[in-house]
Amino acid sequence: MVTIFISSVVESVCSMLFVLIGCGSTISWPQDETSPNTLSVSLCFGFSYAFLVNISTCFSGGFFNPAVTIALAANKSLSVKRALCYVLAQLIGAIIGAGLLYIIVPYESRGLLGVTQIQPVSTLVGFGVELLMTLAVTLTVLMCADGGHTTYPVTGCGINPARVFGPAVIAHKWTDHWVYWLGPIIGALLATAIYHVANNFPVTTADELVITGRELKGKAQPDKKEANQEQPQRKYNTQTQTPYELKTTV
Repeated sequence: MVTIFISSVVESVCSMLFVLIGCGSTISWPQDETSPNTLSVSLCFGFSYAFLVNISTCFSGGFFNPAVTIALAANKSLSVKRALCYVLAQLIGAIIGAGLLYIIVPYESRGLLGVTQIQPVSTLVGFGVELLMTLAVTLTVLMCADGGHTTYPVTGCGINPARVFGPAVIAHKWTDHWVYWLGPIIGALLATAIYHVANNFPVTTADELVITGRELKGKAQPDKKEANQEQPQRKYNTQTQTPYELKTTV
C-alpha cells in the first residue's frame, strides 16, 4: 500500500511539473516572431495534465488540484488527513515549479510567469467563470472515478488553485487572487453535491431495457412482471443470415 508520504511527494512533483510545463508555455521568447496563443497554451496544459495523471494515478490518484482534492474529501473518497497532506504538497510543488521557471527563463522574457489575470471582464464575472469551469472539471473527475460509470481567455482559466498560487508567490502578483481559490472550491463542492443527487436518482440501465424490451419513457425502474417474462429466442437463418424468432413453449 502506498503511504500518505509517498502519495504526497508524487502530488508535489506532479504539481511542480504541471506549473513548470504549463506556465512555461505562456512565456514569450525574444527570438520568436509570434507570441504563444490560446490554442498552443491550452494544448500544452491539456497534454501535460494528461500524461501526469497517467503516471501518478497508481500512486496518489493523480489530482494535483486543491479544488478537486477538497471535493473528493467532501465526497469521502479521501480521508481528511490525506486531503490536507495532498493540498499542502500541491501548493509546495506549484511554488517550486514557478521558482524553477523563474530561474530558467531570462529576465527579459520572464514577464508574470503565467500568472492568470481577469480580463476584460469584472471580478464577479471572473468568479462565475472559475466556479462553472471547476464544477465541470470536478464533476467529470467524480463520474470517471465512479466504478459504475465506466477556453476562452476571460480569466486565464485557472480552475486549479495550486497552478495559480505558485506563480503568484514567485511573481508577487495577488490581484483578485481570491477568485482563483473561492471560485474553484465552491464549484468543486457544487459538483460533489450534483454528483450525489444524480447518483441517487433511479435510472433504468441499458441492460434492463434490453431485458424488458421497453423504451425509456419516464419510468425509472422496469416493471418486475415484464422483467420476468421469458423473451422469444432469436436465431439466424443459415441461408439468408437474417434473424427469425422461435416460438417458445409455455
